[in-house]
Amino acid sequence: MAATRPVHRRTVTMTVHVARDAPGDLLDGVHARLDAVDCVAGVDALDVRGVTPSLNDLRVAVRADLRLRGEGDDPERDAARLEAGFGVHEVSVG
Repeated sequence: MAATRPVHRRTVTMTVHVARDAPGDLLDGVHARLDAVDCVAGVDALDVRGVTPSLNDLRVAVRADLRLRGEGDDPERDAARLEAGFGVHEVSVG
């Protein structure tokens, strides 16, 4: 029997880079980018705070309620694990 990894919840503000040609709408692009980050077990809520266009992508400022894999004892470690994901920047765990 496989051991179950713990999951905890965090409210996070961050900037997510979404490709201009990403399938779906802007929220779909943010969800896809976050779902691709190893530590993210799920996105429960997402609030877009702003969008800044750049040459190849859209930089989306978001506030998100996330389910993260692993122990929930270190907010700074959670921020670093999120920032290790491609296209995720300026993470603040609240």
